[in-house]
Amino acid sequence: MIDFSVLNLVDYGIVIVLVVSALFSTLRGMTREFLGIVGWVISVFVAKLSAPALEPLIAEIINIEGLSSALSWALPFAITVVVWFVIASLMSPGLKRAGLGSLDRWLGVIFGLVRGYVIVLIAYMTAVVALDGESKLPDIVTEAYSTPFMRQSVHSLSGVIPEEMRDNLLENVPLDDGTGDKELIDTDEVPISDAPLSDISKTASDNLDLLADEAEKVE
Repeated sequence: MIDFSVLNLVDYGIVIVLVVSALFSTLRGMTREFLGIVGWVISVFVAKLSAPALEPLIAEIINIEGLSSALSWALPFAITVVVWFVIASLMSPGLKRAGLGSLDRWLGVIFGLVRGYVIVLIAYMTAVVALDGESKLPDIVTEAYSTPFMRQSVHSLSGVIPEEMRDNLLENVPLDDGTGDKELIDTDEVPISDAPLSDISKTASDNLDLLADEAEKVE
């Protein structure tokens, strides 16, 4: 069970997004949501094709590292989603007659929860890329109960993230083992011996000889 006392405003905001998305899917049913899935796939495809051409144009207007890359993918994605929504609204009445009854609505709930989480994940990834690191996000975000799940999701789904964002995103999203965010690791604090390698090897060899002598004395 989740301890609700550890949740903060970000967590409750995510819960609201999930619930609202699930409610919409319940009202619409799985038939229309299936059209939604098709629309999302088409939107990702369009965004992936158009992003390389749009990024230089957006970079001339918004000269912020990482943000132009995110917008070049997000803008065509959002536009395609809106266009497909109009098309799906025209197609759905005929398809709904072949629906699955009550099962249609329950499947819609499942889809709504998944869709809500994807929306939250996209918002999280966009913020990380725009600010060049999760460590620059407000504490209320990084300390949220749901943030570790989003971190893991980003790394698990890295194969479907556009190449233009993938490396930057994976580098800036830390995992629980400490890997990831480049700002969470300060190389200046890692002690490195200034002694030459030959001296280090000689010291190690001398120590091994002493241990061997002590072992012979014991025997």
